[in-house]
Amino acid sequence: MEKLQFRLRDIPDSGLDLQVALPVEMIVAALEGAEGVDPTASTARLTAQVSKVRDNVFVHGELGGVATMACVRCLEPAHVNLTTPLNLTFMPEAVGAPDPDADELATSDAEFATYQGDEIDLTELVREQIVLAVPIAPLCREECRGLCPVCGKNRNTTPCECRPAAADEHPFAALQGLKIP
Repeated sequence: MEKLQFRLRDIPDSGLDLQVALPVEMIVAALEGAEGVDPTASTARLTAQVSKVRDNVFVHGELGGVATMACVRCLEPAHVNLTTPLNLTFMPEAVGAPDPDADELATSDAEFATYQGDEIDLTELVREQIVLAVPIAPLCREECRGLCPVCGKNRNTTPCECRPAAADEHPFAALQGLKIP
């Protein structure tokens, strides 16, 4: 991906502004393994300022966009906000970034990266940020009632007669009739 790769000599003293619409293929590849990803309704954009001081390169900006995937409760489309800030320092590999394995509390490997030669590639950083922006359990909305486990109806759109509305019922209501000898 050419727009996420650049050479150090191409960064002017005033900095380099990046405005990159990420291809759908990159979003889908980053979300590999997520259920029900809709590539036609997923978009992402990188907006960043790239600057350098000597051999260190600083990337400050934001990844923005929306990924559409299946809600874990009702399987309807869930629109997941991918907006996340980006702050990264690239250092030459000879100098090396702090070793995250040496002292995990002292450094964060998300803040430092290394580069070889004269080229910086943001592709992996952007892919990681997309993965980290997606919640473990994406929901179409916070109050999603999900599918009925008996008849399979979507309880957000169709009332279900299979069991009492669990959301209106106290979670320990069944224990009221329990008597201990």
